[in-house]
Amino acid sequence: MSEITNNQNNDILDSIIKASANSDFHVAEDIYDQSNNKLLAKGYKITPEIRDKLFGRVLKKPIETSIQSDDSITSNVIAEAALELIKNSPLLKAISSNIEVEAKELAQLEINPLASMLLTVMQDSGSNQFNHALLVTLVARSIARNMKIGNKHIANLSLAALLHDIGDLYSSVPKDGMLTQENWRKVMAHPVVGSSVVKLYMNYDIEVSTAILEHHERCDGTGYPRKLDANNCSVNGQILILSEAIAGILKTGGEAQNVLVAFKLASHVYPVPPLNAFNQMLKSLMFVRSENDKNATINHLTSRMKTLNEVLLKIDDLLAMKEMPSLIKESANHLKLRTLKLKQTIYSSGIQYYLEDNSWLDSDDNQIIGIELEISTNEVGWQIQDMLRDVTLRLLTHQGELPELFTQITAQLASVIKK
Repeated sequence: MSEITNNQNNDILDSIIKASANSDFHVAEDIYDQSNNKLLAKGYKITPEIRDKLFGRVLKKPIETSIQSDDSITSNVIAEAALELIKNSPLLKAISSNIEVEAKELAQLEINPLASMLLTVMQDSGSNQFNHALLVTLVARSIARNMKIGNKHIANLSLAALLHDIGDLYSSVPKDGMLTQENWRKVMAHPVVGSSVVKLYMNYDIEVSTAILEHHERCDGTGYPRKLDANNCSVNGQILILSEAIAGILKTGGEAQNVLVAFKLASHVYPVPPLNAFNQMLKSLMFVRSENDKNATINHLTSRMKTLNEVLLKIDDLLAMKEMPSLIKESANHLKLRTLKLKQTIYSSGIQYYLEDNSWLDSDDNQIIGIELEISTNEVGWQIQDMLRDVTLRLLTHQGELPELFTQITAQLASVIKK
């Protein structure tokens, strides 16, 4: 990607307009279209009405580079927000005794004006994007510190973590419901878009944009956008890969017993050095779980196991259909192999025993086993979600309707993720 497309200009404009309900944004320089017609003058306030003036117009330069806010986020605001996040998340304190020091050091970051504006849009958009970015940053810094990464690299890692999802601002994707193929395409493009924005319009070390580009890669090649082996990614990229995944399953503001502490079933898809560092940080953590938590975990995991078995039967029925397009057949076979592999991993981990025999509830180890079951339950959900993303990517070039049975299979997998 060498430039922001017109559709992405429209989407980032919509994101800024949405954020303008909470902050004042204004035009920092005259805005022209490609024919050199002035569309907006410097100082013009960003309001919903501006959309009619700019939507669909091919601009001389990306719209976001010409917009500022008097309320734009500074490094001091980032540090203060990180400290507030820590205050409301006991687990963050438990993960690292120096987590508050890491938060305070964020005040030393050099925040590019465009980065500041985009972070402000994230914070004021009404979503949880900004808090997620902060959480990823704190986890990443803690892991990097445990790995004894140098201060310069930690600073670049912090910038990458804060900005890793800015590509989402350039695509309008529904947050609820089943994603269409086009929406999946946008989701999988956000690392490329975010990395390009940083590389083209922010004066940061290449290490920052590289880590952003890599943050959804996996060691087994099932990640995106380039399907790289995460072991071959940059050191900061590897840390960001794990930190983003950890933050994605941590429930900020909740009690420690509701938070996952490790990756049991998917350790093979995350880079070993940061994963080892994170596991080392977790050794001293203890959790207390209620009976309701344990029962809910067992029910969720049992439901997901049942779904995998039912899906395998439906895939076999699908593969038995005649005159099926080769792309759909290949995708169905791939989904079957991934489902079988996930089932095999679950059984080899031994957690199936705990589902069949509840005597562990009365054992001295029930707290530890309960944690492992919750880890397994959530990881099964994450892997099912990744299977859906993967099969959708494979079908992006398919023309026409999908077989009804195929749609039923993906809908059933999608439904069990939300339980």
